[in-house]
Amino acid sequence: MKKCFWACVALAGVLFACSDEDHKLEGKWQMQRMEVNGEVLPVDTVYYNFQNSLFMYQISNSVNSNMQALGYKQVDDGDKLALEIDTNQVDLAFFYEKTDWTEPLRVFTIDKLSGSKLVLSYNGRKYYFRRF
Repeated sequence: MKKCFWACVALAGVLFACSDEDHKLEGKWQMQRMEVNGEVLPVDTVYYNFQNSLFMYQISNSVNSNMQALGYKQVDDGDKLALEIDTNQVDLAFFYEKTDWTEPLRVFTIDKLSGSKLVLSYNGRKYYFRRF
């Protein structure tokens, strides 16, 4: 009986260790627009994909074909989202050329996270996503 009790306690600990934001982030998000210095830039070919601690940055269009970069995610303090590209899985120079990233680690502030909308901020820029 004690073993069953401790197994249930351990399982509950694992389930509650994941934040609500982690669960809300799960899935594929399409970037719809980016705001830079008050200017709105439409975007529709960039996707952020989240599954557990994994992250995939994806550009999908017919002109430049497809590009994807794999990495890791971590949600801290409920409003910080750290995304890190796995440098062993991607040519960073090519990735930087195709994105607005300049280093493999980026820590966003989560401005809004609901079932269908995600708004991230980083270095004065805002990124607006919809669940895809």
